[in-house]
Amino acid sequence: MQRFFILPLFCILFVQASAQDKKQVDSLRQVLKVHPDDTTAVNTFNELGIQYESSSDSTSLYYYDAAISLARKINFKSGEGDANQSKAITYFNLGKMDSSLVYYKKALGIFKQVNDTRGIAVCYSNLGIAYRQLGNWSEALNCLITALKYSEKINYTTLNGNCKLSIGNIYRQKNNLVLAEKYYSEALTEFNKSGNATARAMAMNNLGLVYSDKKIHRKALEYFFLSLKTRDSLSLERSVANSYDNIACEYNAMDDYKMSLSYHKKALDIQEKISDKKGIATSLINIGAVYTKQKKFAQAIDNLEKAKELAIEIQHKDMLKEIYLSLSENLAASAQYKTSLEYHKKYSDLKDSLLNENENMQIAQLQTEYETGKKDAEIVLLNKNKEVQAADLKRKSVIIWTALIGMVLLLILAFYIYRGYRIKRKANEVISRQKHEVEKQKEIIEEKQKEITDSIHYAKRIQGALLASDAFLEKNLMDHFILYKPKDIVSGDFYWAAKTQEGRFLLATADCTGHGVPGAFMSLLGVNFLNEIITDKQIVQPDRILGQLRKHIIDALNPEGTETEARDGMDVVLCSFDFVNMELQFAAANNPLWLIRDNEIMEFTPDKMPVGKYFEDQRDFRLQTIALKKEDIVYTFTDGYADQFGGDKGKKFKYRALQQLLLSIHRLPMKEQRQSLDRAIESWKGSHEQVDDILIIGVKI
Repeated sequence: MQRFFILPLFCILFVQASAQDKKQVDSLRQVLKVHPDDTTAVNTFNELGIQYESSSDSTSLYYYDAAISLARKINFKSGEGDANQSKAITYFNLGKMDSSLVYYKKALGIFKQVNDTRGIAVCYSNLGIAYRQLGNWSEALNCLITALKYSEKINYTTLNGNCKLSIGNIYRQKNNLVLAEKYYSEALTEFNKSGNATARAMAMNNLGLVYSDKKIHRKALEYFFLSLKTRDSLSLERSVANSYDNIACEYNAMDDYKMSLSYHKKALDIQEKISDKKGIATSLINIGAVYTKQKKFAQAIDNLEKAKELAIEIQHKDMLKEIYLSLSENLAASAQYKTSLEYHKKYSDLKDSLLNENENMQIAQLQTEYETGKKDAEIVLLNKNKEVQAADLKRKSVIIWTALIGMVLLLILAFYIYRGYRIKRKANEVISRQKHEVEKQKEIIEEKQKEITDSIHYAKRIQGALLASDAFLEKNLMDHFILYKPKDIVSGDFYWAAKTQEGRFLLATADCTGHGVPGAFMSLLGVNFLNEIITDKQIVQPDRILGQLRKHIIDALNPEGTETEARDGMDVVLCSFDFVNMELQFAAANNPLWLIRDNEIMEFTPDKMPVGKYFEDQRDFRLQTIALKKEDIVYTFTDGYADQFGGDKGKKFKYRALQQLLLSIHRLPMKEQRQSLDRAIESWKGSHEQVDDILIIGVKI
């Protein structure tokens, strides 16, 4: 069950009134009568906007708009410096109203003009928050680090701590727990300097979450209890309830159900006391999770039903989605299959609805930027692509991103081919009369062909960036080689690697349907889905990874396809090396794994089905385990090498010949093995065309 917790409070430049103060509003309106057309009036409009923020968005926006208009008027008439500062403040407040990048950027520009370091730092901090809400992690991180640099220049301790806390949150969400712990610890140091006890409690709480993610339960509890002690001393009831829930979740992870329920109920008592409906629902969900783990499904369903009613009342769709899924699982475990299916459908519908809402929010943000002055269509398109790509490992964003690139490349390709055809036809019609014109048209065609080739070469650079880097492989593999020979410029074969938290090293050798541009698109999907499965879902066992990868590919490309039209997929050998315990676990789809030991080659057969749609007896992939020995060599490969035509009779090279070749060269250093394999296939191929992408990987233990 997802742990719901309160996110850290980010620094804001101006103090917001917690409720509209009628006397103060009346007083500000009196100021406007005395100062109707000067800088004081601009600041007064700003103050009125702040007063109405908590009760009326439209009224606040009215006053902020008035402040902007008057600031422009004053600046136009007299060039008054204070008007610029007031205008920047107004833009910042408008940004707070809708987390708008547009207004924050306008405010940032003015603060830079007047060299206001504090204002610059806070604008960058809030830009980071806005980018994070849009899912653009790289821009969010860049803005927060920039904010930290400016903040450190003026020793703004509170903002230093808030920036480091926010950076830690991003790293934790990206599962980089080492850097998350580092920045949370530094934030705690900053809050100790500033004496901000509330923020200090938040930093300790988040450190507890990092240790929880690392499954260091005792350390996590230590920090949760430290945070609880501070929050309790400050009488922060909502935060105290949050701490109780975190402690309870940790006990649940340790299978101490009695303590877990005890602390969840303490949290629930506080939330009911302060009428925090979201908090009550969260505690009920967590209590339900404990009962589910105990297989007390009736009690779990009872608590989840109560949470469901509250989530509907407060219209919290994210929470409601998780409740539907949990209810579906508990009802299925209670053999109430019909009701379980109904809740699972509600979960799926709400999940799709939330994905669409997120996309609409991003589109609305881009439209706002366009309407406020970004009229260059090319820049809007680049920014849109950047925002779409930043949705990182979310499945639907990956599919949209890949499809868009594919459509653009295909349109460019079709356009230039058609244009070249027309140019060439016209040249043939006038060749007898204007030979020099033919030569000119030929040059144009060649130039366009070069542009197409250059575009595909650029796609190759993108694909190469997604493959496992040489530096990463050198760092984690003792001795290895990779022979990678695409048939065309881009390839349908790819290799991928990752390291798990437990220290195992994952290495995939994959052959996608097709080669060239279509195969490359499939490889992009494969790499992104593998990253999502490992990073977001924390699945690290090879057979389960291939199962999830198959589901992703079918859902993305051919969920309803027939046997003749649903052929998209890939053949994969996925290895998990444990070099400490000398063990190899792997799962294989269609392609085998070979191991040479004591001058003999051992073949480990694959599951005869692809990672994709399969219309025969579809089953789970097998997990195979090998006890490794020193000097063992593991070979994984695609079918391109064995299927290459050549020799005197133009026949295939075949797997038996490949085995004999590997046995003859396996005592050579790994890099010399690669050279020998490359020379052998080039010699065999001769004048024949390469028929498929080639990929062979060797790892020496």
